[in-house]
Amino acid sequence: MTVRRILPSLLAATLVCAATIAPAQRGAGKNTAPARTTTRSGSPDAQLDRNPVFLSGRVTLEDGTPPPDRVAIERVCNGRVRREGYTDSRGNFGFQMGGEATVMQDASVGGFDTMRAPGRENSGAAAGVPIVPPAVQSATVNAKDLAGCELRASLGGFRSEPINLAGHWSFDNPNVGSIVLYRIGKVEGTKISVTTLQAPAEARKAFERAHNAMVKKHPAEAEQELQKAVALYPKFAEALSLLGEVYSEQGRKEEAARLLQQAIEADSKFVPPYVNLASMAGEQRDWPRMAELSQRALALNPYEYPLAYFYDAIAGYNLRNFDAAEKSAREARRLDSQYHMPRVDFLLANILLQRDDYAGAAEQLQSFLKYSPSGAEADSARELLAHTESKLAARK
Repeated sequence: MTVRRILPSLLAATLVCAATIAPAQRGAGKNTAPARTTTRSGSPDAQLDRNPVFLSGRVTLEDGTPPPDRVAIERVCNGRVRREGYTDSRGNFGFQMGGEATVMQDASVGGFDTMRAPGRENSGAAAGVPIVPPAVQSATVNAKDLAGCELRASLGGFRSEPINLAGHWSFDNPNVGSIVLYRIGKVEGTKISVTTLQAPAEARKAFERAHNAMVKKHPAEAEQELQKAVALYPKFAEALSLLGEVYSEQGRKEEAARLLQQAIEADSKFVPPYVNLASMAGEQRDWPRMAELSQRALALNPYEYPLAYFYDAIAGYNLRNFDAAEKSAREARRLDSQYHMPRVDFLLANILLQRDDYAGAAEQLQSFLKYSPSGAEADSARELLAHTESKLAARK
């Protein structure tokens, strides 16, 4: 699951962080969706783009072997992430777009084992052919919804080669081919909790409904479904973490902190609750605690959480550990190559001003304003930029 946090006023007077910060998304890879089919010469039949889209394929490591664990398959559309399903233990996946995230059956030597996916039985498929669970065939994602979308695999310690879904039609061959994972380093932390695959079917369904409700900005519905998921499976780390986020955004901070801590106790290698607790510590201006939690998150996974580096940089700035703050901020900027977090540049400018590096600070402020040109933060940045440029002019 992704980390969604609202981070207000964590820095000194010149830096205000007051909007949801989304994690960085990687650029498109080389793979593309298969060419669409047509029912006759010319453009596709008008009905094609209204039908649900089914996808299948497999995930492999760069040497062609299956990944070491089940992998989440995510659809990323214009920066928004939705988990669509999981692979089986051999790396195969198959699902209807927009259905409940389910796991395929495993392929065994003698055909398919009966594996509850989770809690759901499938049968009747030939060995090696992905199964689309019947219970998810009411989803409404169709070809028109896939503009600006790509499919990727998510596994800690690996970078996914995404597949472009634009132009994939409902009657095209559902097999999108292979998504390749490239190892980026040894990582203990995970973006997906092992407890999710262990949760009963009803708990997982409730969690997926809650996730969809959050995407649609229906927090009350999400809260109800998450409470149901946690009641069914008290060690459901992802549900506990997401419910903690909901409570935090409602101002129920003590309950939120308790749930996030429970998520960590249920799965100590699941990274998002550490990042969210770091944000809450920042809201309380508990900078040592913020630094501790963000660094624990980064110790688990130093490759995929620019937000954790950003929080560590904020804590370091307020603790006046400017060297460490700059190092973390620059790592956040490197990982956030798509500039989903322009505040990193605002923070870097403030750090550089502590060293009287007016030229460097001006460059960072200009970059911030390029990607965040309006709002109260932009007004503060322009005021600070004018001050910085006057200092530069005085030196000439």
